[in-house]
Amino acid sequence: MNIKPFYLVPYSPQLNPVELCFCLLKSYVEKNQPLTHEQLKCIIEQGIAELQAKNLTKYFRHCMDYDFRKNEQLN
Repeated sequence: MNIKPFYLVPYSPQLNPVELCFCLLKSYVEKNQPLTHEQLKCIIEQGIAELQAKNLTKYFRHCMDYDFRKNEQLN
């Protein structure tokens, strides 16, 4: 067999599409800078609506096509 295992660090957000979505929400909140709890809630809801309108296929594709060799060269 020609199988080579790749060992990942315990924290691998680049392989988790949810992390990519949270990153987008976080940047959306930081960009809008809410001042109150109500503004924060409204901005998060807007960010979620924006995420729902997107084609999230690219997030999953990014995780599936992650280049492990690039990660290997850094070690």
